[in-house]
Amino acid sequence: LVGSEMGIRDRLYNDRYNFVIYTMTYVSKNPNTAISQYFTDEDVTNLKAYKYHGEDSGISSYYIWVPSAKWALERTPTWLAPNMITLLGCLFVFLPHIGFAYYGWHFDGEYPAWLLISGGLGAYLYLLFDTLDGLQARKVKAASPLGLLFDHGLDIWVIPFFNMMNLCTTLNYGDSGFVAIFVMQSFTCIYHLNVEQLFVGVLDLPTLDANADGVHLIVATMILRIFVGRDFWRSPVIWGFSQNETTLILPLIWTVSVLARNWIHIFKSSHKTTTILKTQICFLALMGSYIYVCFASNLMHTNLRLLIYAYSFSLLKMAHNLQLHIVTNRDNIINLVNVIIPALIFALNFTLRSPPINEVYALYAFLAVNVYSYIATMPSVVRELAAKLGINVLTIRKKDQKSQPYLIYYCLLYTSPSPRDQRGSRMPSSA
Repeated sequence: LVGSEMGIRDRLYNDRYNFVIYTMTYVSKNPNTAISQYFTDEDVTNLKAYKYHGEDSGISSYYIWVPSAKWALERTPTWLAPNMITLLGCLFVFLPHIGFAYYGWHFDGEYPAWLLISGGLGAYLYLLFDTLDGLQARKVKAASPLGLLFDHGLDIWVIPFFNMMNLCTTLNYGDSGFVAIFVMQSFTCIYHLNVEQLFVGVLDLPTLDANADGVHLIVATMILRIFVGRDFWRSPVIWGFSQNETTLILPLIWTVSVLARNWIHIFKSSHKTTTILKTQICFLALMGSYIYVCFASNLMHTNLRLLIYAYSFSLLKMAHNLQLHIVTNRDNIINLVNVIIPALIFALNFTLRSPPINEVYALYAFLAVNVYSYIATMPSVVRELAAKLGINVLTIRKKDQKSQPYLIYYCLLYTSPSPRDQRGSRMPSSA
């Protein structure tokens, strides 16, 4: 035991076999005595010194979301943790997403009015809570790098995947390349906003923000769907394109303009060409694999939703690594080899004329690997980060609570005599 730890011993008797079990609890007052799997001491120092800089000149943010969040802040109890507000906001979008997946797994179905209303309302509540969490953090003095990572990490879940897939389901695209493009162009934008933040030092949101301003398009589409039905979106409009196909034009124009803006800012402020390339290698490998699988297999037309889910876990892990790079100033905190290799092996299966593995089974295996890799990594990162910073994740630390958490370890000490010792066993229990 180190000097900052203490032991508590209890004796448990068993009269029948006449042996004693000692339970020893080691309570560590210093979180740095725990094994560091991801963060070094230098990372922790950089984390504590990190200052977030963001500029949001969005029209809706200025006139709607910030005033609404300030009104809600006055009615928000101080015991409600900012990260819990972030998580609740995410659930407002995730729960309707389950409903849309149930009624329209192939992005083509009949949706009850209550689901469309809850989807639109959930999108608005998510924006409100996404603005409120930062105000609550400053109000209760609980702002931290962990809160920033928690907020932006869930943003990458909600915006490109939950919100965009809900919108594609409402627009009645069906399993098609339009959905594949719609979802990934949204992820590309939000990922490169983080790349820009890494090199410029500021998260600079454009005047027309796809998240804060584009949510009105999502809500309007869902409400309109209640009145016009599913066939309206496939009716021809111009040059043989349908209503839902022309809807994709505006997001694509916005994506090109935002990416051009990102890269202009990056090259103006940074000359770290090698580091810039590193942020793109994994991104291009995953996107290349995704595009190739879409066109080399039938999965885009048969299991597109599952294909997007499978790649989303790889893309999210890559994005989280970039966000950790921003706050710690160190790359590869999360090992991305187990992100790239499964994607390349999955794509390699379709380069052969007769794939050795059935494409559906290959997709299930790829999804299982990515889900396991994500679940095995990200909760551990959050727990270690909270321990290193001495903060709670989903609750607010009380004023009289120590600034550093107690890490509790349990061990079992087993002593003789026992029946095996009395029989003269070659493997006594005391061993």
